[in-house]
Amino acid sequence: MLSKSSEDATRAFSSIFKSIIAVLITQHATCKEASSISSDIVTLKLISKREVVRRLSPHERNLQLFQSDSLYQGYGTHYVDLWVGTPVPQRQTVIVDTGSSITAFPCFGCKGCGEDYHTDKFYDYSASQSFKTSQCGDCVLGSCASDQCHLSMSYAEGSSWNAFEAKDLIYTGGPHDEAQTVDMHDPNNFEFELSFGCQNKITGLFITQLADGILGMSRSQHGTFWYQMYKAGKIKKKVFSLCFSRQPVAERKGTGAGVMTMGGTDATLHRSPMVFANDKGSTFYTVHVEAVYLRSNGGESASVDVNSNLDHSVHKIDISEKTLNGSPIIVDSGTTDTYFNRNIMEPFTAAWKDITGHDYDMSSIKLTHEQLLKMPTVLIQIKADPDSATNDDPDTVNGLAGSLDSSNPKSIIIAVPASHYMEYSDGKYTSRLYLDERGGTVLGANTMQGHDVFFDIENKRIGFAESACNTEVLPIDTRKTPTLAEKVVENFLDEDVTSDDLVDDDNFCASLDCQIRVLGMSLVVLVPVVYAVKRVRSRNLDHVPISSDDIDGLNDIELSVNEGEMS
Repeated sequence: MLSKSSEDATRAFSSIFKSIIAVLITQHATCKEASSISSDIVTLKLISKREVVRRLSPHERNLQLFQSDSLYQGYGTHYVDLWVGTPVPQRQTVIVDTGSSITAFPCFGCKGCGEDYHTDKFYDYSASQSFKTSQCGDCVLGSCASDQCHLSMSYAEGSSWNAFEAKDLIYTGGPHDEAQTVDMHDPNNFEFELSFGCQNKITGLFITQLADGILGMSRSQHGTFWYQMYKAGKIKKKVFSLCFSRQPVAERKGTGAGVMTMGGTDATLHRSPMVFANDKGSTFYTVHVEAVYLRSNGGESASVDVNSNLDHSVHKIDISEKTLNGSPIIVDSGTTDTYFNRNIMEPFTAAWKDITGHDYDMSSIKLTHEQLLKMPTVLIQIKADPDSATNDDPDTVNGLAGSLDSSNPKSIIIAVPASHYMEYSDGKYTSRLYLDERGGTVLGANTMQGHDVFFDIENKRIGFAESACNTEVLPIDTRKTPTLAEKVVENFLDEDVTSDDLVDDDNFCASLDCQIRVLGMSLVVLVPVVYAVKRVRSRNLDHVPISSDDIDGLNDIELSVNEGEMS
């Protein structure tokens, strides 16, 4: 029988060897990606360009119970695939809108509703065996009229729609061009019955937009998509996250441009720690902006490269915090651009001219890529959520104000570089930061871009983590098939992991480059293991048990693989 110290050592060593396997398999996956980029892009579907293998904190692990879906780029907005009906689901693409509470899309018979502009034909409810029309007394979204539930919506820019309320079985994500046959009784599936608006009339931009309809994701618990999903038991928490990227051209067939995560946030997408703003809204996601800055010579991140030779001096806009927040400031994914209240116009344009030497205007201009990158970056300082504040030095955390505001060092900083606020079209760039809004400020999709934005309704906070929002991290069917990274995370230091669990082909790391990289990673892990073995042997000889600190030290070994580099 083993001594207590030997048993503890065995458990510790077992954990280490599991981590070795996880690292080797992830390294193999990264090598496969590099060798397949030029020949078969489909092989990238399970692999991120940036894999991280580490032991997640309890908080991160709690957020790992989620469903991730690819987002696609429309004409400025982002949409997700919504598959509706049975036995053969029909695709309806819907704009993800945190400023709307209702999900709606055109149904068969909708006259003049822009079918030729949209990605899909109108939804034919007669072909669905699970379709139901909501009757009076059963209205979730609308109100009763003529023995049926009716609803309508109008928007500030002039668009509107009318619909009758209906229900059907739906799921989001999965393959973009292929419906899935699903088992509704399988608890691993995310399908549920959704109440939605079956549109019979639309006006304005709803006619010409690329997406078919709209997905209501506001804070309201009255019929929003996330709330219905939560009530159906398909997600465990009232949370979701949106990660937006932007491509030069949006194609009708679908241009991948981000990730939507229901029920959590995917930490593997993050380039920086997630920092949290206080959300003081009731219907909309509302934040308190403390200050706005312009940073010389651009920069994509909230932090700048300390080794840069460029002058990245920061200029604070001369406007009081009270004036900035004279009207509500909301985070709205359904609004393509960012609209500041007009009180900021004069001080903003003055600071712009001081930095650039020319006036700020909205006219289209020609820019080289280098000129674009050197345009000022807008920094927005937002009041932090007090219950989520870190104990780390704010100057060491990307996304916190730190010495930029010594009075509020733990406030969060959102960077909006020119590559996000300048829109490219027909060889020219046009600013999409508007300074003349008569009402409240709207931080739209171009402010959210480059961040995984975590909407935590339960705790009244909004998290921001910088991200490339890489859709290649997603599997082809996110409802059923875990990614390689998810397999590693799920089993890392918890359950037995074998190469058979993680490798599905016989060509294990065939290239010399891959073998060298795996050898290097193996040495990184094996050196502390050898050291630990020597300590155990020494302690066993003296009948001295291994302390809990020693075991924790072994379990907390952290390894990362970042585009082939070891750290």
